Amino acid sequence: MPASWVLPILVTKNQYEMRCPQGKKTILYKKAKLEKYANYLLKDGLVTRLSVYTNNELTDLNKVQEWYENREDKLVTRIHQDGLITEDFVEGRPRSLQQHLYKANNPGPEAERTMTFFHKARVDGLCKREETPAEITEHFINRDDFLYLRHVLFGKRQKKVAPATAEGTPRPILKITEKFHRNVSRPASEDVAEQVFVLHEDKIQVTYHREDPNITASTRDFFKPPNAEEKGGNLQWANDMTSTFQVRDILMDRQKEELASELAISVYDTERNEKAKKHRKELERLAMEEKLRRQEMEMDYLAPFLAQIGNPDKINKSQAFKLKEDCLADLKQRLIDKANLIQLRFEKETSELHKRQQDYQQKQVAMTKEDEEQYFNYCSEAMFRIHILELRLNRHKQMAPHKYMQLEQKLRQDQRLSAIHSIFG
Repeated sequence: MPASWVLPILVTKNQYEMRCPQGKKTILYKKAKLEKYANYLLKDGLVTRLSVYTNNELTDLNKVQEWYENREDKLVTRIHQDGLITEDFVEGRPRSLQQHLYKANNPGPEAERTMTFFHKARVDGLCKREETPAEITEHFINRDDFLYLRHVLFGKRQKKVAPATAEGTPRPILKITEKFHRNVSRPASEDVAEQVFVLHEDKIQVTYHREDPNITASTRDFFKPPNAEEKGGNLQWANDMTSTFQVRDILMDRQKEELASELAISVYDTERNEKAKKHRKELERLAMEEKLRRQEMEMDYLAPFLAQIGNPDKINKSQAFKLKEDCLADLKQRLIDKANLIQLRFEKETSELHKRQQDYQQKQVAMTKEDEEQYFNYCSEAMFRIHILELRLNRHKQMAPHKYMQLEQKLRQDQRLSAIHSIFG
């Protein structure tokens, strides 16, 4: 086939990553709009947004689904629909949040929301937390104490005249209910199935698991004495004691993450990763220094011979004399070896040409035009190579004495061999 008349298509790495002009593309469908963005084009890591409408004019928005990549907070999708926002995360987040469902018009604490967690990554085994303004329900999996559900009921916040705090007045807890799975290592009459803390009545209700033949379960009630505060030993309440009920910390983390919108950059992405870029420049600088050092060592004619005697700080007269003789002898031997190598190649080419000429004389009558053409081409190339080798050999013979004299002059002027200067004075 004939050669193409167009230039080859060249696509740079940056152009390939942009995927389309300016790194973004919008596709319109029936009752839907799809927006695509290149990685790292948008600050928040958005790569795809699908907007679904209820009409063909694309004016009545029904649902928006967004896909993200390379986010530090591990957010991968966000769905806006029916006034609700659903965020999905991959593993690796602090507090192991997997999914967060909340109302768009009330994203703050003490509102309706559902949080799902990677329970295997959490110490407490929490897998789901459901919150409303009046209650919180937590679900657990594979806990050592067999707890699988905790329900907290809150009362109305009392209005008090007090200095304002960052967290405000905590909601009063009316009741805490905890439920446990059966622990077969203990008798059912001693294995707690449910315990209810009725705080406003200062009472704890404990219900034990039921034995198989029994119809009812054993129960036990504990009441707080009226004068318990007077006996001392009270446990002072603190915010961190109810951390399992709070979502404020998670919401504050999400707010900071959305404001920062930091993207994760691979260490192999040297264009975007500043640390990797600095590291690469440092490696290049060290490589250049090493290259210069090697060049200096190659230019230092005494370096290999000094290494043989351990690179002494001071060289005596006998060492200096031996270094000079070894250096000159090494140069002389290298010049002889190079001359012998050129001579060997010259003789090999000459012998091969002579052999081909003899074959041609013997087979000249029976040779075809193609064979003769090949022979003449070979002779032309062989004569050219022989001529070049002859020139190199003659030049080497002319330059060898000068190189020897130049090295000898450098050795005379080398301060490291100053101990033998008096010998030649």
